[in-house]
Amino acid sequence: MFRVLTNNPKAYKWWLDRAQSNVHIQWLEGNFHAVLIAARDLVHLGWRLLNHPLSSSIKPNQTPYKTLVLARGCELDHQSLAVIEAALATSLKLGDFPGSVPAILEDLQFIDLEMCKEIPLQ
Repeated sequence: MFRVLTNNPKAYKWWLDRAQSNVHIQWLEGNFHAVLIAARDLVHLGWRLLNHPLSSSIKPNQTPYKTLVLARGCELDHQSLAVIEAALATSLKLGDFPGSVPAILEDLQFIDLEMCKEIPLQ
């Protein structure tokens, strides 16, 4: 079983259009940090990160969008927990995305989507 967490409208639509029965796509209201919090909560429940929360050269304060893919495990994955906690600390340290014009927001949605499209769901 897999779960996709996103606050990116482009990624949400892309994943919904390709959803398999073993994939749950979850839309999250909120910013980059809110997605990290939701992922951390799932990691505590036995889910494992399949993509890195800081996977790109775009920092949390440079984009409002994040899409994370997790796989269901049986017990706490300590590596996923360490990664998500470090990402949360970085997000808090850097602060929130200040906002931008629609054209740049579209580009940021595209970049986030491209970063998660090829994650194997096996």
